[in-house]
Amino acid sequence: MGVTALAGSGEIIKAADAQFGSNYIGLLLFGSRARGDAHDTSDTDLLLVVEPSGRIADFLNSARSYITSGAVVRKTTHGQGFWVPI
Repeated sequence: MGVTALAGSGEIIKAADAQFGSNYIGLLLFGSRARGDAHDTSDTDLLLVVEPSGRIADFLNSARSYITSGAVVRKTTHGQGFWVPI
């Protein structure tokens, strides 16, 4: 089963395109419905893929910079910087 076979997917795609414009990349179906072993009570797992912009793009660029520099980083708590050298 593909996304086009999912009832209502057309409306979801139109809404995502309207909301994200050129940043909209795609909509992916995963989980039991994608595998074809869903039951009547199974949920529908969708992943909306968009090109990052604004603060998200800044975060990803920061992460990429640390990763490519070879820096070792650790997880930080909410409210602190995203990437902190150890």
